[in-house]
Amino acid sequence: TSVSTEAKAENTSDSSIKESQSTAENKKETRQDLYKEVIERYNHFTDLLKQGNREDLYEENKQHKIASEEYGMIFSRMDYQNAPVFKYALVDLNKDGQDELLIGDEKFVSAIYYLENQKPSLLHTAYIASAGGFRSGFDIYENGQVIYADWQSTRPEMNLSLYAFNKDGVQKIKEGTLQIGGNQKPEQVLEISSNEVDLAKFDWKELERIN
Repeated sequence: TSVSTEAKAENTSDSSIKESQSTAENKKETRQDLYKEVIERYNHFTDLLKQGNREDLYEENKQHKIASEEYGMIFSRMDYQNAPVFKYALVDLNKDGQDELLIGDEKFVSAIYYLENQKPSLLHTAYIASAGGFRSGFDIYENGQVIYADWQSTRPEMNLSLYAFNKDGVQKIKEGTLQIGGNQKPEQVLEISSNEVDLAKFDWKELERIN
């Protein structure tokens, strides 16, 4: 479909192209507004991390102001002095006209949010726990699907979940277990034929206050 869309674009007038670019820019602003509360929250998390402020983080968790997965990730991140600063990217992973929000950077995605009834929802966070051996991570594929994996450093199994986003939110497509150190890859376990996305190609932005 992208090829045919590009072919049509070549036949449109300059004014139509400018109009579509303007519309796209407006849509991008609107989509960023939809995730405003999440981006602001990560601004706040960044402040807490810089301060090493566990007390406020603990209190906010106690008052249910943040998701438990967010708390686990930020709490663990405080023990890593050289952890990279959070960035964010708005990406329409499955090309349905609705952006997902990635928190992380060009090398590692720390959290994925999606829209459900025009409200941001957390899919999962990904991090290495500072104690206890918990690990988690994402693989994102060109067809828009996402693998979430979690495992314990002391156990040989990795739990895999395959997700696909849609207009209503997200759907868990399949689950599986991978033997760590074995010959299989996550794509084989979950029967994915698509290639993994290069995170560096996304338009990552520094976290900043949204007025």
